[in-house]
Amino acid sequence: MTQGWQHAIIILANWKYFSPAERIEYRKVQSRFLVWCKSGSGRLTVNGQEFPVSPGVWLLAPWNHRIVYQASAEEPFLLGCVHLIPSWPPEQEPQWQVFHELPQRHSPPSSFEFPDGDSPHVRLRADRVDPEFAGIRHGWAAPEDPLLLLGEYIVSCFCPQPYSAAMMRHLARVLLEELHVHGRVRAEKEQHLPLQLQQMLNTIELMLEEKFNLGPLQKNANCSRATVYRLFRQYLHTTPNKWAMRRKMTHAAALLLSSSLAIGEIADRLAIPDHYYFSKLFRQHFGTPALAYRKNHGR
Repeated sequence: MTQGWQHAIIILANWKYFSPAERIEYRKVQSRFLVWCKSGSGRLTVNGQEFPVSPGVWLLAPWNHRIVYQASAEEPFLLGCVHLIPSWPPEQEPQWQVFHELPQRHSPPSSFEFPDGDSPHVRLRADRVDPEFAGIRHGWAAPEDPLLLLGEYIVSCFCPQPYSAAMMRHLARVLLEELHVHGRVRAEKEQHLPLQLQQMLNTIELMLEEKFNLGPLQKNANCSRATVYRLFRQYLHTTPNKWAMRRKMTHAAALLLSSSLAIGEIADRLAIPDHYYFSKLFRQHFGTPALAYRKNHGR
């Protein structure tokens, strides 16, 4: 799979910590960027597309992407970050920086401001066109998933310095191979699902912290209400409402284990204002009350 990516290199990897309600925006980031949530919650907006983020959620952003980080108001937000350059000349010593273009003067200081386009370091860095990694990829992975474990190992390799260019080239290929495996497994799971249903499932993932509404599913899949229900019954043996609530409960479980939010606060986060109803749903889904789930499975 890594054929054609032999000049790829990981140029930076770190943990990025956000205080509650902290917001940072970068107008242009010159890298392919893997980011995943270690703890806390918030939102990432990549090239105008918004993603609710909680532990285990990961995204792969394209070259020269625009990104906004927004931590929730209630808790700190910790993200793992790996920046990959698809093509860097093997005879050149890497410059261990990621170039960011800041949007406004009041943005936080950064040592990675985007340099002049004529800089040799900009001209040496290049993207690679590959349909498999086009656009924004995102998903969810358990803490023990190889993708997240690999990401954490890569971050550990950047502290302390010095870095090894040979190692970072090797790890870039390993990371790309793992992303390829993730994509292949997901495709195998979803290949039997009609495109319209896949679009609706993706829409639900982006609406977990909103009140469920059938309208966006119909709009994004360009189909009628009757078709929405027919596809869910035929392929998933459930209704869109029940599927969405099941995904909300999974999201709730992640928040219970990764944050100190109260049960009611989690219910509000998931747009379920009736806290008794939320507790009832959670117990039905996991077979145990939410507080007991946190006590038995939490840190």
